[in-house]
Amino acid sequence: PFSRLLACMMRRFAYLVALLLLPISTLFGPTTAVRAQSISIGDGIWVWQNPLPQGNSLFSVWGTDANNVWAVGEYGTILKWNGSAWGAQSSGKKLNLSGVWGTDANNVWAVGEKGAILKWNGSVWTPQNINRAHSLMGVWGTDANNVWAVGGYGAILKWNGSVWSEQSSGRSNHLRSAWGTDPNNVWVVGAFGTILQWDGSVWSPHTSGTTDALRHVWGTDANNVWAVGRRGTILKWDGNVWSKQNSGTPNDLISVWGTDANNVWAVSW
Repeated sequence: PFSRLLACMMRRFAYLVALLLLPISTLFGPTTAVRAQSISIGDGIWVWQNPLPQGNSLFSVWGTDANNVWAVGEYGTILKWNGSAWGAQSSGKKLNLSGVWGTDANNVWAVGEKGAILKWNGSVWTPQNINRAHSLMGVWGTDANNVWAVGGYGAILKWNGSVWSEQSSGRSNHLRSAWGTDPNNVWVVGAFGTILQWDGSVWSPHTSGTTDALRHVWGTDANNVWAVGRRGTILKWDGNVWSKQNSGTPNDLISVWGTDANNVWAVSW
């Protein structure tokens, strides 16, 4: 019958294809997915083609002016905007970098996995000597002598212009973001609705009214501070208490920023 003849022909065709493919697989071996992890230039190596100047995810951006902007991200990626183009800078790290902040074009810090802290001095990025295994997620300061880095398991580190030292947060929750008005009024937010305030001497907890993770904090002055986070959470500090504001979205909010107390934006993934 025709159906049996067709089946026989298909089996012979499949066998022929297998024979044709066998030398190819033998020659090249099993295929493996390849993902470029950093910008490289030279013969015999992989280089980014699109998007340029690289393709790793970026997690944080900060700048001093239109000609000095830094972005950090996966695999130690650091990019700098010079006013006309983005260029790669060597971090010397393959760890993910999650936060960047500075005081001017010659004093910039980046933080990331395994307690990594890097400092830009206007010419090169150098690692800071920090004996800490837990990841750092955010960095912020008021000036070159007052910088805080926050991260996993309640970690808070402070730069005094010479060295980094650990401060007791009294918490084991992951901390994600810091912001303040001056060296004696700094806010930190994190997992399970954690909100802490620095008064120049100690970190004190505040009632947030939520157990949702808070991812970012920012404000305009001591009486106007916002914290945003999971499931569209927005909280506002009015100088006395934190209260919820309706975001109108169930999406996780990851950052907040504004120009003044009447113009504030929060963004999602």
